[in-house]
Amino acid sequence: MQTESIEKTTQDFMQLDPEGTLTITLRTVDGARLLNLQKAVLLAIEEVGCCERSGSEEYRNAIFELTWLFRAIMFNESQTNIALGGKPFGSDQKSDKKTHRDFMTYELENRNLMIVLQNVDGSRLLGLQKALLLGIEDLGYCERSDGQDYRDAIFYLTWLLRAIMLNESQTNIGLGGKAYKE
Repeated sequence: MQTESIEKTTQDFMQLDPEGTLTITLRTVDGARLLNLQKAVLLAIEEVGCCERSGSEEYRNAIFELTWLFRAIMFNESQTNIALGGKPFGSDQKSDKKTHRDFMTYELENRNLMIVLQNVDGSRLLGLQKALLLGIEDLGYCERSDGQDYRDAIFYLTWLLRAIMLNESQTNIGLGGKAYKE
């Protein structure tokens, strides 16, 4: 599979509300991109987990954050049933709610994928960013990194990382400055 170019624009973004709900919006997502994003996160979990440094707290935290993210981008039961050719679950059938409050939604008309994570603060966001960076680093360093799966995984993890980076104004505020005027 050849990875197509995804330019960083203001299209992909994150929003963190005061209640701690982080919404990551990725634009122009289709089934293939979602599957590749899921495979990339799984490959990162695998590589971070089998690294010789995986006993350190940094690596354990990275595995936790990547697993948390992966759970949010998995299909719920109803979406899985639809993907297998079935119908969505109704209210009288098995619940399509996940056992946790993190989830993803998809806007078919404009192909936006929204990943919603609950109970996020600055520390949690930084932990997720570090985990993605560690996954990218380990995938690039692995002796199998010449394979297309590894190049694709690095591409998709980088795409996700770019979407959750602070913008210029947020960075300036973090450094003690004021927000830039829009």
